Amino acid sequence: MPSIDMPIEELLSYKPSLTIPEDFNHFWTGTLAELRSESLEPSVEPIDFVPASHTSFFKVRYKSFENAMISGYLARPKEIEGKIPCILLYHGYSGSKPPLFDLLRFTNMGWAVLAIDVRGQNGESNSTSCGEGGAVRGWMTIGIDSPKNYYYRGVYADCVRAFDLVSSLDFVDETRIAATGGSQGGALTIAASALEPRIKAYAPDVAFLCHFKRAVQIAPGYPYQEIEEYLRKWPQREAQVFRTLSYFDCMNLAPFLKSPGFWSVSGNDSTCPPSTTMAAYNYAGGEKKLKFYRYNYHEVPAQHEMAKLCWLAEVL
Repeated sequence: MPSIDMPIEELLSYKPSLTIPEDFNHFWTGTLAELRSESLEPSVEPIDFVPASHTSFFKVRYKSFENAMISGYLARPKEIEGKIPCILLYHGYSGSKPPLFDLLRFTNMGWAVLAIDVRGQNGESNSTSCGEGGAVRGWMTIGIDSPKNYYYRGVYADCVRAFDLVSSLDFVDETRIAATGGSQGGALTIAASALEPRIKAYAPDVAFLCHFKRAVQIAPGYPYQEIEEYLRKWPQREAQVFRTLSYFDCMNLAPFLKSPGFWSVSGNDSTCPPSTTMAAYNYAGGEKKLKFYRYNYHEVPAQHEMAKLCWLAEVL
């Protein structure tokens, strides 16, 4: 693709038609009701990590949507008493929670942080997601035969369930919980914050899973090519595929965002083309700020990580 898929002035106002299905609200209300009808069954076990003497670490597990067990790392500063803010940290596609020392940037700010493994990907969370037919490599087409079966239904629910877990902890101020992540983690940040309005602030970076139809058309590689590969085999299923995806498109979830948001988009990003993420940004409700990095690729520059921490300190 060219270095930027649209001129910047067009990106700043790009609002393609939403594809929200008629039963969108009913679908997500029912999904969250089903999620919360079962107990969390949380397990929070201390981890001995000597190099970080001022931080306490824990291995976490909890029961989530359709009985999937989700794993993660929880960290908190030792020396601060009372209730503190907490960050929900979501990782990129095919990845896993970060190593313990990566969590110190949050605990050094005086915050707790929960980083979860996305179900079925390269971490320790299992997956109960499946569909009526097969899927191509990766996770993008698992259960794509229907919204009820689609893989990301469980993933989005797991991310909301992470909010339920940290808000139940006696040292977390449930009114000061924020979400962040990059790529897939950026999409999960948007989804969780749209579905759980009690999330105080959200900061998605180079977000994935936005404006699926355009992404499949113009993104030259994986993961979006998983959908293209599936449709090469099953072209007669195109309408159903994009109907399923419409329930999980962050562009369609964006109008439900109400909390303050701090977004990053990269101009040379061919994995998550800027027009796809900007479509979601331009529909986002609530107060929002954008950092557009014209010359960057699918990455989060160091200066943005610093700016994001400063912004979170202001809003939390």
